[in-house]
Amino acid sequence: SSTPAGSPFPIELNTEIGTAIFYNTPGGSTYVDAGAVSVNDNALEKQSNNTYTKFATAGMTPSDLKFTSGSNWNVAGSSSVTGFSHSHSSAFPIFSGTIPTSVTKSSGITLTLNSSTVSGADSVYVLVAAGNTSVLKSFAANAGTVTISASDLSALPNVSDNTALFEVCPFNYTFATKNGKRYVFVKEQAVVKNININ
Repeated sequence: SSTPAGSPFPIELNTEIGTAIFYNTPGGSTYVDAGAVSVNDNALEKQSNNTYTKFATAGMTPSDLKFTSGSNWNVAGSSSVTGFSHSHSSAFPIFSGTIPTSVTKSSGITLTLNSSTVSGADSVYVLVAAGNTSVLKSFAANAGTVTISASDLSALPNVSDNTALFEVCPFNYTFATKNGKRYVFVKEQAVVKNININ
């Protein structure tokens, strides 16, 4: 949930995003055409740079990509990518902990990452961003009490209009070999809140 500047109440927006990228070589930098790509029978839209995306937002069409039922991928294939299907059956990661409404740089940030606050994740990214400055940290999903230090936060500007961002992203990933090529399948949740920084 987030609170835009001047808004008297939080606005919560739930969006699901399906994304697919196929590289020309392992570790390559060029994206290649893979033909039609879908997840849970939702066709992803191919972009001009050969990446694929599909957005779904509650209250819109589509309203969801049915990720709560798993992630069933279908890649039609092309001259660059041999077609395949894959069922990514791991649970979708969830962060149920509390995100602060403001951050005091000199105090640092303390979060609890354990089985009570994180489920279905291998790791967790924590991002604090304001203007052109950001702090990104990664932690194990079961790390317990974690801290982002005052020195890590010192370069962030002060913000008093709720336009800074605090984001917690639990994720998991699995590898699968299809037609002799190795693919990584990622599930990630992003919980974002607008905050103040002082």
